[in-house]
Amino acid sequence: MSDKKPKKKVTHQKAKDSTENLSPSVRRLVKEYDLDITQITGSGPSGRIGVGDVMEHLGDRALPPEKKGKISELKRGTPSRQTSVSQQIPYATTIFECVMASVLAEQRVMQSKGNDFELPVYYISAYAKTLSAMPEILCDQLPISIGVRLEERPPSSQIPIISGVDKLDMIAIRKILSDLETLEEKTSAFTFCYHGASGSLMGGPTTLSEGQIASLGVGKLHKRAIVGTLEKQDVLQTLPMCYVDLTYNSESIDTHCANRFLSLFVETLEKWPQG
Repeated sequence: MSDKKPKKKVTHQKAKDSTENLSPSVRRLVKEYDLDITQITGSGPSGRIGVGDVMEHLGDRALPPEKKGKISELKRGTPSRQTSVSQQIPYATTIFECVMASVLAEQRVMQSKGNDFELPVYYISAYAKTLSAMPEILCDQLPISIGVRLEERPPSSQIPIISGVDKLDMIAIRKILSDLETLEEKTSAFTFCYHGASGSLMGGPTTLSEGQIASLGVGKLHKRAIVGTLEKQDVLQTLPMCYVDLTYNSESIDTHCANRFLSLFVETLEKWPQG
């Protein structure tokens, strides 16, 4: 008998240009663009080439001119988020917090007198007062009209509009809010979004559309432990709070002006009704 051991079967490595181990999607791209896969760096396990690797390798060649034209036509003919993004304007958002103790105290007093005002009535009234006090924000938009969104609804710039809100008292605002569905829906320069209606503490930033200057948002009322000062001593208090945000057209309003507006809005609520 021979003492020679049987030779081990040698498995030769596949040629680098083989597409056998590529996924069907990658093989299709390689064939469509007549690619040399030895020039593509794979990012998968053991250097496996994925679709993303091929697309990165292709760069601008990924969509030939004729296909780009077809896709552009499809986007123009199909309403989608893509078309709405192209109509958006540059915006920024600033966020403050507000102590609601004065408003809630006033709300209880009014309830005892038979006048029950929900929080959005106070918010919209304070919004109108703040706009009236800052003509640089108002941008000659008189009389003041405010679009109102009190509940979750599909994204749209078309919402119910309260016209001449700066001339309305709280009773009139309450009556209008109780019958919002009868109001004309259109794009308003200023909008109010009550994020707290759906339980959200904070809902900004809100997307702005053409013709909109600013959107004020108010979140859910909640209690927080705050360190304050009483007779020059630090004291821990539990206070009702809410977050307020202002999303604004950054081409019409600068950051300093937006912060002053939101600061004045917060001051109006915190010093209610004198504010």
